[in-house]
Amino acid sequence: RLYLVGMAVVLVTGLARTWWGAKGFGWYWGNGLLHLKLLMLAGMAVLA
Repeated sequence: RLYLVGMAVVLVTGLARTWWGAKGFGWYWGNGLLHLKLLMLAGMAVLA
């Protein structure tokens, strides 16, 4: 269960960074690497 808490923390802090980060919302959501990270996080959640 600790890994689920860790995944939630990573997701929440990552989303907070997209909204309040220095580079802005558009830069993060236009970056394909973010989409890959979200896809991998979703895959980990499914496997959990």
